Amino acid sequence: MRSLKEYTSRGSLLFPFQHYRMTNEEGQLFIPYHWHEELEILYCMEGNLSLMIGKNAFRLTKGDICFINREELHQFQSDDPSLIYYAYVFPLERVRLAEQDFLQARIIRPLVDRTLLFPARVPDTASCYTLIRQEIETIIQVNERKSTAYQLMTKAALLKIIAALTEEGLFCENVSEPADSGRESAVRIREISEWLKEHLSEPVTLDLAAKNFLTSPKYFSRSFKQLFHKNFSEYVGLLRTERACMLLLTTDDSIAEIASECGYDNPSYFIRKFREHTGKTPLHYRHSQESQL
Repeated sequence: MRSLKEYTSRGSLLFPFQHYRMTNEEGQLFIPYHWHEELEILYCMEGNLSLMIGKNAFRLTKGDICFINREELHQFQSDDPSLIYYAYVFPLERVRLAEQDFLQARIIRPLVDRTLLFPARVPDTASCYTLIRQEIETIIQVNERKSTAYQLMTKAALLKIIAALTEEGLFCENVSEPADSGRESAVRIREISEWLKEHLSEPVTLDLAAKNFLTSPKYFSRSFKQLFHKNFSEYVGLLRTERACMLLLTTDDSIAEIASECGYDNPSYFIRKFREHTGKTPLHYRHSQESQL
């Protein structure tokens, strides 16, 4: 599971809280399965976003609020160029209080220890929905302005969100699931994701993957579609494009070298598949992104 861990630094040493504004102008957003130790709050401002948390699929539209608990595998995808969503990622332990009290003992500590979990989604019918949405919008505004007291206002808003969820009874206990339910699916997703990431530069095929996981290609294909909501070849293509985008922006490697690193023997075929996924050739993508830096 460690190979899927995201190690991105958040904020600063004294305030490790990170605010992200995400858009999808190219219409091809894809962030494959990963996890991190921080809590993530998602707020969909415009458009549509597909979110996978473990095996559970969520379709986010305008106004939707989701929480991704620490250490939960999750993935994003959208083909909607009008998409705008905000993510706020932070370590839960940094909202705790210095002194031990009811809040610390009964709410914050269980959330940090994952004996209590945030709800995956806040129903818009919940009485606390409007308050939570207002506090999230406050977090967005003060973090974009970076006003004098934005750190204090951010923590105050986060505590209000936690209080609202507590009042509504929306936190749930982290009860171990039976082996044949969601827990087994999450383990399978993690194993397959890690294997694909490790072998992505190789000629990965459905038959090879099925052989590695000791099953028939037909069964593996059906199981893969149920877990990832895409067929095997389509998903591998998206993973390769995501890796290619990263290499195009972080290295000076040639297109042929990047094609090889992403598992393509033929650079021309790589360029065609990259254009299908992004709407641009690799060189155009590299130059267009560099011009925005």
